[in-house]
Amino acid sequence: MDALEELRARLAEARRVVVLTGAGVSVASGLPTYRGAAGSLYDDPAHLRDSFGSTLRRDPPGFWGRFVTRRALLRAASPNPGHSALAALERRVPDLLLATQNVDDLHRRAGSQRLVELHGNALVERCLDDACGAAPWRSESDDAGAGPPRCPRCGGVARPDVVFFGEGADERWDPVRAFAAAGPVDLVLLVGTIGVVESPAQLLDLARPAWTCEVNPGPAAPDLAARLDARVALPAEEALPALV
Repeated sequence: MDALEELRARLAEARRVVVLTGAGVSVASGLPTYRGAAGSLYDDPAHLRDSFGSTLRRDPPGFWGRFVTRRALLRAASPNPGHSALAALERRVPDLLLATQNVDDLHRRAGSQRLVELHGNALVERCLDDACGAAPWRSESDDAGAGPPRCPRCGGVARPDVVFFGEGADERWDPVRAFAAAGPVDLVLLVGTIGVVESPAQLLDLARPAWTCEVNPGPAAPDLAARLDARVALPAEEALPALV
């Protein structure tokens, strides 16, 4: 039995499943990966600079002028067969939680309902002043010339509802922790993440001793590879539809 067939068989029997996705699941939608490939966002000095919240606080017009241009690409992208397959799996597995490191909103637009956005959502904004108390809101415009968006409650500068470098994402993990604590997890599926950041290892620790599988055409990070039971070396848009 090859890895894809084993994954399909185990999913058919699984009751409780956690899926973690990274940028690789959105490549077929025309979006670049964050690291590890030519043209990745991590190699873009401007994008890397804007990944720190200090840039927004120091230069709101400059940050937003660049960010809305990037956000327009996310808004124009469409879910690919990998996103759609995960939404279909949610309807077939009795208890499935999807956690994503992506901020592109594509899982939500593909129909995934039980979704945790670990790094936030680039199409959502919130007040830069944490003391304001305004609820996050869906962005309405990607006009680079309109200036920084404003909070509807206090009128201050808004920020994207994403996790900047240096900010903790611990509280965003709470739904995943609660899911793992509610009962044994049968299967953990990692899709399109190279394992450089700590999220995959953190999930494996939470869900231990679940059976674990990665779907990714590239090699797994060495520390992660040793903790996997199986690997499907295919792109998400090929492997995931084959499961359903």
